[in-house]
Amino acid sequence: MNTGKLVLFDASAVSARDLWAAAAVGLASAPALARWNGTAWSQDRSILGVLPKTTQQGRTVIEAVNAVSDHDVWVAASTSSHGRTTGIVVVHWNGVRWSRVKPKSAGYYLPSAVYDGNGGWWSAPYYATTAFTRYLLHEAHGHWSKASLPGSEYTCTVKLARVPRSDVMLATGSNALATGTVLA
Repeated sequence: MNTGKLVLFDASAVSARDLWAAAAVGLASAPALARWNGTAWSQDRSILGVLPKTTQQGRTVIEAVNAVSDHDVWVAASTSSHGRTTGIVVVHWNGVRWSRVKPKSAGYYLPSAVYDGNGGWWSAPYYATTAFTRYLLHEAHGHWSKASLPGSEYTCTVKLARVPRSDVMLATGSNALATGTVLA
């Protein structure tokens, strides 16, 4: 698949002809949001108007995208300075325009969330909040609650996946006190 100058690293599918992907533009690593229309990838530049600008002191990277539908897309971008994450910006596409999402909003953790199969979502906390986590977040009826993970702390590179046609969720991450990857 030819992506042109776009380097894709996280994607979400609405359908086979409508995919969204967190991306970068070539080796320059300028933040990008890519969209597949069934025949070609293109860059959605409209998102850049609501994201912090990359400067010599700070960098913005689109980290995660969750396309619920063609008019309901959630994106998380991290900001960093001198190699350290300084914040997370979440934006939402409503089919017409992008807007920023407040941290207390029910949609704030949706960019990295996985559908639970029962009308809710599971997500890991964002890295800018803490370097380690002992919990996952579960959304039900517009409210996020914490669900403890077994064991001690995990790095926030926790990734989630739902086992199709079941209520089972899998989480992978690195345990802070153990070596290797832990599957919970």
